[in-house]
Amino acid sequence: MQKTDSPAKMQLISQDNYLMEQTNLAEEPIMYEPIENRRPGVTRKYEMDNHKFYVNIGYNPEDMTPRVVRIWSDMKQGTTFSDMLIDLSDDITERLQIRKDLDRTLERMAKAAPRRSTGEPTTIQGLVIDELIKSYYLED
Repeated sequence: MQKTDSPAKMQLISQDNYLMEQTNLAEEPIMYEPIENRRPGVTRKYEMDNHKFYVNIGYNPEDMTPRVVRIWSDMKQGTTFSDMLIDLSDDITERLQIRKDLDRTLERMAKAAPRRSTGEPTTIQGLVIDELIKSYYLED
């Protein structure tokens, strides 16, 4: 294998990589992209198993359906718990964005959530989904 030392060659290689045309494959979700740099949203504070966390729901301004979910806590960034909340946020957001029937998607996610014998969820994801089922706007 030959090493490329020429800066001009490296410039051409990097330009080629950036100029490649992107295509949407059938299995790739076409993500919601807000037209403006801000979207309407609501933020609520919750507590579960002695952990305080916050849920922000961003809405599509055209029909005010939930499109983006962000969950974070008071814990320091980079901890396992805060990183888990980032993953969880991304998972819920992706599911909300790639499905057309929002209510059916939320119901499916709620059924999959682990629950106590009383029916209340044992995970943060289950709690957030239950709250969205009650009200898209996290109203009491």
